[in-house]
Amino acid sequence: MGSEKAEIKFSDRIPSIIMLVGLQGSGKTTFSAKLAKYLKTKGRNPLLAACDVYRPAAIEQLRILGKQINIPVYSDDNEKDPLKISNAAIQYAKIMQEIH
Repeated sequence: MGSEKAEIKFSDRIPSIIMLVGLQGSGKTTFSAKLAKYLKTKGRNPLLAACDVYRPAAIEQLRILGKQINIPVYSDDNEKDPLKISNAAIQYAKIMQEIH
């Protein structure tokens, strides 16, 4: 945010993690898909993680957006703890990184 353009600085860790937070209805789901698509054009291999367990429609929206832009989405319909889902998504991303 601001008047100057700034590039995303990725950590040396693999995978790099970007967490989006904000008020309900502020556009986090749509923005995350747009960001993932942008990162893919820059040679990155993004993975979207569906951690909004209180809004099942947001999880489904993320799945639909991921499919539209050909970006994988990690989700777990049986888990209700966002921290567990995010940790599992990180492990999944590490496995996917090893494959590529």
